Amino acid sequence: MAENNLRGSIDAVRVGRDFINIEGWVCRADKKQAETPLVFSWREQKFSGFGLNLRPDLAKAGIANGVAGFNILIPQDGAQMPERFALEVTDLSGASRELTAAATSVATFTPSGAIDGLNSQIISGWIFNPALPGPARAGHDTCHAHLFFEDEYVGGVVPHLERIDLAFDLGDGRKMFGFEVSGEVVLDAVQRMATRLRGRDGRLSLVASGLCLSVAGLRWSDDKLVMVEVKSFQPAIHKVAASDHLAKCWFKPAPTDMSNAHNRETHDIGSE
Repeated sequence: MAENNLRGSIDAVRVGRDFINIEGWVCRADKKQAETPLVFSWREQKFSGFGLNLRPDLAKAGIANGVAGFNILIPQDGAQMPERFALEVTDLSGASRELTAAATSVATFTPSGAIDGLNSQIISGWIFNPALPGPARAGHDTCHAHLFFEDEYVGGVVPHLERIDLAFDLGDGRKMFGFEVSGEVVLDAVQRMATRLRGRDGRLSLVASGLCLSVAGLRWSDDKLVMVEVKSFQPAIHKVAASDHLAKCWFKPAPTDMSNAHNRETHDIGSE
């Protein structure tokens, strides 16, 4: 095995209930792209089938044309995390490297996700919340996230669609992070709340583990529902009242920088 013929680093370690999410980068010693699939070794276990994703910061630094990032998920047995986190990465050529992370880079995992689109047929988006099992299958009703219109529950979502555009990697080519939900459920909620909104914009929120991940601004106009804005940001605090369907959810604005909020083009939702 070609020891230390790779270069790289661990940027973040996020510890979940029974898994670890590790983000970093790796390339060959000559700054060219490592050969995939990659194998990661940790605590005498091997995890295979991982690819690389494009990172603009690495491209700017002249590393592998930017195709050197990884954002992986590996199981962990609940044992105490070591003060010095390290794992070995091996590429397809057999080149390897031990990657390490400082204790300050280890944090608690929080889910992420976004509402991507909305029309008369579907609500689409993605969710990365591996604290719960998935993807969807017959008889499986565990929801990874929930949709709310204002304080009214709309429905649960489970990732069941491939999203190769996302950096997250479950290994062996698994990127099942996308979801689609019938748009009719949103229309029903908006029509029931039309009087209460009194002409103002409503909010469709994607919520996971009590955190707001994405908010779509909706407006009822000329008997149509239009999406005027989508914001995705670092999780803000939600208060969720427990019930059969997590009946209510109140939005508390995020205390963090919202500079990564982004606007989307307006889309019509509803009758022609």
